[in-house]
Amino acid sequence: MKKEMKGFVTGVIVTALVFITVFTTFAEPIQKVVTAVYNNIKIYVDGNLIQPKDANGNKVDPFIYNGTTYLPVRAVSQALGKNIEWDDKTKSIYIGETQQSNNYMSDSIKPSEISESGKCEVNSKMQIDGVIYNKGYKMYTAKAQDCLVKFDLEGKYSDISGVLGLDDQAESAFVLVEIYADGKMIETYHFKDGINSAKVNWNVTGIKELAVKAYGVMNGDSKLDLAGFTLKSNPNFHSSTVQKEESQLTSDDVTVKMSAGVEMIGVLFAFPEGVTDVVVTDVSKSEGRFKPFPIKKYEYNFFTRAGTQDYHNSEGLAYFSTGEILELTVTYKYNGMQKTTVINQKILPPT
Repeated sequence: MKKEMKGFVTGVIVTALVFITVFTTFAEPIQKVVTAVYNNIKIYVDGNLIQPKDANGNKVDPFIYNGTTYLPVRAVSQALGKNIEWDDKTKSIYIGETQQSNNYMSDSIKPSEISESGKCEVNSKMQIDGVIYNKGYKMYTAKAQDCLVKFDLEGKYSDISGVLGLDDQAESAFVLVEIYADGKMIETYHFKDGINSAKVNWNVTGIKELAVKAYGVMNGDSKLDLAGFTLKSNPNFHSSTVQKEESQLTSDDVTVKMSAGVEMIGVLFAFPEGVTDVVVTDVSKSEGRFKPFPIKKYEYNFFTRAGTQDYHNSEGLAYFSTGEILELTVTYKYNGMQKTTVINQKILPPT
């Protein structure tokens, strides 16, 4: 009688296990009774013997089935100091953090800009080094084409963490990646020759815009995954303070440099939050009628010096040299209000 009862208990335990496992694969649950072996299996964690119990405090014994040892996941997880949670809706077991407990970047921030030559999917299936992710961004680069994706952070975050790497389905096993924070490159990654991924943690304290640029190559299309990226909030962020500081453009938002080999000056603006429609209306030393021209964000806009003509200025500018101060009169809109400011910036040498 005792032997028959033990066989019955074995069947119930294994049935519950198989029910959970198979349910995630098929539309309907499948139940079956199997034969398992109980052999007084002991579990040690860091040299300490643990007594596995279920959620109600009842003892649960490990068992062997088809040569595989099955351990009670709740008892082992708790012994390792990990929380465990059962999601009945998705029939999923979470050990440690759940998807809901992570502040996934892709759930709250969508790309603010994607280059015409690229493509970016949000929260689509990704796979890096055999690991599947469902949260993040998948960037596509065609042959010899680049993909640039920008994200508005607004200074709200201090850290971004995740896995950056080539998707396992990429045709090309080569990609060069550059990371920009407010227009300044902060990191580069070169994935090739079996180096397919990297765990990243970027300090983005006070950063308003993050940009990721992937360079395409000739030998095939590439897929770059920003997988499982999470955000950590900036504890010092106050929206009212930021808006006050960002109410106008300053020289800190502008870079001016000479162009290598060509008589041109390049102007690069990093627009503060809320600033739009930036137009250079006048330049110091300009001769004759100067034709105003718009400035794009984080792209060098070049205009010619004296003796040449193009669509930016009808009669050119006087000669400038590296180290001189360029004075720009700029109009722009801040939260819909028209503003004008004069910006002075030293001209940098070509790079």
